[in-house]
Amino acid sequence: EGLKIATDKWVDIFKGKSSKIMKIVESQNLYIKVFVVAHVKNKESGGVFLSKKFINFLNSIKAEFEFDFYI
Repeated sequence: EGLKIATDKWVDIFKGKSSKIMKIVESQNLYIKVFVVAHVKNKESGGVFLSKKFINFLNSIKAEFEFDFYI
């Protein structure tokens, strides 16, 4: 649940700015990579859920995505 809340907030901040982001990325020859770092407590298992809203936004800015898990 925490990841969904965080990614939804992130999209809400940047959602109207994807074309401006892409202009900067292309003009400066940059790329976008989003990292999520998760600290797993007590060796608990669980899943990772990414909403369509978040995935579609990442796709619109041609972003890469990476997870790091620390147990």
